[in-house]
Amino acid sequence: MLDDILSAVDVHVGEFIVKETVRNFLKGKTVLMPTHAIKFAPFADEIIVMKKGRIVKKGPYEKICDSEEYLEISVKEDGS
Repeated sequence: MLDDILSAVDVHVGEFIVKETVRNFLKGKTVLMPTHAIKFAPFADEIIVMKKGRIVKKGPYEKICDSEEYLEISVKEDGS
């Protein structure tokens, strides 16, 4: 479990961590990575969207990316 490993790094370091550590070094391993950095969601096999401590949506990126629950958090991250 990688507990919000991207929270204290800039965008470039975060991209390096996801690509080199999570996608390459840990390839084939089960990785739980709670984070608010949803820009990396397309790289996940499964996404779990939570609200107030409850699961409100889960599934692969392609199935949830247009859902109301996912769009709500993606708008918050964009600042829109």
